[in-house]
Amino acid sequence: MNKKFLSAILFGTLMVTSAGTFVSCKDYDDDIDNLQGQIDANKAGIEELKKLIGEGDYVTNVTKDGDNIVVSFKNAGDKTIELKDEVGSICKVENGELYIDGKATGIKISADAPVTEFKPAVKVEDGKWAVLQADGTYKTTGIPATGVTVSGSQTEGFILTFVNAEGEETVIELPTAASRITSLSVANGAETTVKLNKYTFGITAENKKAWEKATGKTVTSAKFIVADNAENKVSVRVNPVDVDATAIEFVAINGKNEVLPNVTFVANEDKNYATEVRAAYGNGLYHMTVKQFTLADDKASDALDKATADDKGYYALTANKVYRAEYNMKFSIEDATAAIGGILVDDKEVKTAAVTVDAGKAHTVTVENEEDLYDLYLSASQENIKLFGLEFDNEKGTFTITKTPDVVTAAYFDLTVHTLDNSGKVAEKTITVTLSDVIVTDADYATRTLAIVANNTDASKDKNFFTADMATMTKALGNELDAWKRKVANASVAFYSDAKCEKAAVEGDNAAGVALTFVDAEGKELTENAIKSAVDMKFAVTNATASKVFKVNTVYYAKVTFTTTGDSELNSVVVPFKFTVPTLASMFATEAAVFKGDVAYAYMNVADQTNGEAAYSLKRAFAKYPEVSLDMDDETAIVGDYTSTDLAEVSTTFDGEAKITLKAVDTDKATKIPAGYAKELIVIASDKDYEGWAYGEGEGEYVFKVKVMSPIFEGTVTSIESAVEIPATSVDGYKLGNKDIQGTTYNKVAYKVLQDAVNEEGGYWKRPEIASVEAAVASDRVIKIGNDGKAFDAAMATDGKTVVEGYIQVLPQNIAITTEETINVSVTDTWGFVKVNPIKVKVTVE
Repeated sequence: MNKKFLSAILFGTLMVTSAGTFVSCKDYDDDIDNLQGQIDANKAGIEELKKLIGEGDYVTNVTKDGDNIVVSFKNAGDKTIELKDEVGSICKVENGELYIDGKATGIKISADAPVTEFKPAVKVEDGKWAVLQADGTYKTTGIPATGVTVSGSQTEGFILTFVNAEGEETVIELPTAASRITSLSVANGAETTVKLNKYTFGITAENKKAWEKATGKTVTSAKFIVADNAENKVSVRVNPVDVDATAIEFVAINGKNEVLPNVTFVANEDKNYATEVRAAYGNGLYHMTVKQFTLADDKASDALDKATADDKGYYALTANKVYRAEYNMKFSIEDATAAIGGILVDDKEVKTAAVTVDAGKAHTVTVENEEDLYDLYLSASQENIKLFGLEFDNEKGTFTITKTPDVVTAAYFDLTVHTLDNSGKVAEKTITVTLSDVIVTDADYATRTLAIVANNTDASKDKNFFTADMATMTKALGNELDAWKRKVANASVAFYSDAKCEKAAVEGDNAAGVALTFVDAEGKELTENAIKSAVDMKFAVTNATASKVFKVNTVYYAKVTFTTTGDSELNSVVVPFKFTVPTLASMFATEAAVFKGDVAYAYMNVADQTNGEAAYSLKRAFAKYPEVSLDMDDETAIVGDYTSTDLAEVSTTFDGEAKITLKAVDTDKATKIPAGYAKELIVIASDKDYEGWAYGEGEGEYVFKVKVMSPIFEGTVTSIESAVEIPATSVDGYKLGNKDIQGTTYNKVAYKVLQDAVNEEGGYWKRPEIASVEAAVASDRVIKIGNDGKAFDAAMATDGKTVVEGYIQVLPQNIAITTEETINVSVTDTWGFVKVNPIKVKVTVE
């Protein structure tokens, strides 16, 4: 296993001097707490690495940058683990003995340690400190070495090992593209032959010298060049499908674990449809090509022939030497003569020796048959290089136009393509490059966020639009601004779901309910021919249309393309944007007089009754509410196994008539109280959309709790004095009335327990929540209750003016001594709940 050690354990290194003594390369203090603190500081970074790996990301490289370790992820980019000098164990020598982290090791340092080979006096073995001995071996101290090590490779994956002062290790395995491969399949398991073209490289000494002078590169002196054959169709399926196989170099290995020398495969992404029967994947398809290589002489050529002979059997494709494809590949070496074909610019054939390109972009020049090409370089006249600001990258075979000539100068130039093929033939071809009207504009617009409002036909009236300033674009145009102003005539917009503007969100100009116009500093819309003087691009939104195309909380990209009078593209800019809608919860305003925290204390009101049910009007609990759907929660247990939906029902729509009503579940026989009474019942308000815009996850729901209670049942009934005194043997009994007892609501507001008013229908309570009053005693030996325990109604006196309030008839019995008894006065409220209140009565005997 070839492991690359990227970062040494970070510690105060001890070196062997020529005198054989040990010295520290740095002065350290003994602040172990500070040491541990530095290690702990990396915990957040460690957790982030674990999180990214857990989410399926993988590592493309691990490098050491000064005192830091940089872990490069495929998706998340570079993550830095900061390592400071203080991180690691503190080593020093006192009186000839080695101390680590202030602790004596018992190991004496020999003054005559051998120095014939320069060796570090202290190193790490198995995570522990080890010290060089006189015989040249190392003796372990058993003391953990704190710090961080990195080992592994691109093939096998990397391993980070963190060790703290207590010797506790945290090991993080960092998968790479190659190490994540779990299976490979070549040609769907069928036998396949990889054809290799072998060219005799017959370049003349004169051409070799001239080419090296022109390019500054050394031309090979090898006799042969071997390259991929264009007819090869080595299709490969890689699992898991999210691995980027293009970043991996593959090799071929036979049954004896012998790697085929020189032959390296690179993967090319296959985005075509699968045209043969294969297992399901999602895509994971690639086709393989062999990287070009050289063979120095006939001996090297014979060695390749021998390695690919039939007696070597089949080869298997492998990336990490653990997971291999089927052993189904053989190799065929064919002598070939190079034929590079025509010139291509940006993968398009150059016809009639002319091509039109944009300025500001790197354009790639290749040949039709790349496998036959050894090298290529580009050139132009010094006049055109200066005029067009031409920049060449002959390593990549690209040219870039960095300047646009004035409108008078003809916008074209001659580009010479020099080629050297695999047979050693040198050639050149000149093509005419014409500069298009396109001006590359690197304008970086921040994401615009529009909070959707209820818009009418006048989108400007209620601000249902967002803008993008023209200044960002015009600044990016730089020296091209004047040319742009002379040519610009029109503009159009298209919408995409990706930053590269490859995936259309909607087809057609302004067909997404987002209309583009250009406005001046006062917001006045300009005509198309006045675009050059615009201050802002304005994107006006029509909810009814846009909501059918776009989703809230999702970033989209508006690509605005500017064109000339002849409809030739000038430039384009991309404006990211997203829409938000107010959450449903934000549309509610709780009534401060009702809510405690997130619970509404819902004391019922007789005005809310319809059929005597225990109901509460929800509008009493909210200062503001929208008309949305309502439901009771059916998941959270409230009482036993009962959920809110078992204990109560609620109106289907939250409007002015919406109520929550208790169900008669497990009703108490004495009090008539159901199980859901005074419990925190959960109500769910929900809506699908706002002005046609579908709510995002969790935004279309508002949850609140309601405790439905009776103001009477939550109150009390007590005697005004400590006890009601009644003389024994009274024939007519005692009229226990409002002079004797008093009720209070939940809020300690006093009310008369017995009827205190009379109308045409008879007596009644001014307090409307009371339905009836009764009384009872446990034993009738001291007192009895008349009228079968029911309170007498209020009545009008004989004068026709005075109200005789209701009362409870208490009949004392013939007893010998003064005795106290308890009367249970039961007040039934209008919702049918019975509040039983004990009242003390003293029956007196003189």
